[in-house]
Amino acid sequence: MALNDMKVAWNRRSKFERWLFIIIVLAIIGAIAFPFIPGRTSQSAAIEEGVGAPAKVIRVHDTAEGLTAGSLVAVDLAVTDKMGKEFAASIKMPLSFIRAYDLKAGKPVTVKYDPNDRTKVDLVPEGK
Repeated sequence: MALNDMKVAWNRRSKFERWLFIIIVLAIIGAIAFPFIPGRTSQSAAIEEGVGAPAKVIRVHDTAEGLTAGSLVAVDLAVTDKMGKEFAASIKMPLSFIRAYDLKAGKPVTVKYDPNDRTKVDLVPEGK
């Protein structure tokens, strides 16, 4: 009886309401599945297998791209590779203003980078 009632209720909906419902369901599925798309994890996988290197914070600045948990900041770094050559790198990441104070200019940090693509750089958490 309940299944028949659902069919009747579904059939009473207009074509627009049916399509709207389907679009909303697909959007919810997409939002849940988005973090698991393989291409999104390629940078973090490359960094996990990357080369550790010392770096120095050059500048931390707000990108004016807001997030609900804080702001998105860019951290400009001078990274020293294994050969002793320095190269510039920039990382965009969500960071609270209090945590951004820890990354002040001149602070030495440790990073990992992909030696084949030096644009893929990530900070190594302190203590690791």
